Amino acid sequence: MRDISYSLEEYYDTKTAARGLQQLDRDSRNMMHKYRNLCETITKKVELSDDDYEYQPSHYYEVYCKGYLMLSEDERIMKPLEQKCVYPAFQCVQRSRLLYLVRRRWTSECWEPYTKEIVSGCDCMWPVTNFGEINEYY
Repeated sequence: MRDISYSLEEYYDTKTAARGLQQLDRDSRNMMHKYRNLCETITKKVELSDDDYEYQPSHYYEVYCKGYLMLSEDERIMKPLEQKCVYPAFQCVQRSRLLYLVRRRWTSECWEPYTKEIVSGCDCMWPVTNFGEINEYY
């Protein structure tokens, strides 16, 4: 076994290290890039509440492409969204994802997993079906 004749605190002072990290965070914050979505979006809070189940979490947020929310469900299927972004050929496309929740009947103590597909954003994308692969143009 080795004899360590110095105190570890001499080499690592937690207060000094924390101050150094705090200063690094401040410096980095000013250098961080800011990004903006290329498509206009609408965020809608959805409360999960019904007569049969209690949900956790009790709400979530849906993020729609602007204009998409105004269409009926049948129109969303039949009519593609034509919101333009960046260059004239690009289009805003509604994205969706799976949301994983738990729920239980109001009369039960047992929680069960519950999955729901929700709208989650709007991306500016190249329409391959209309114009072919993008590398042919750019």
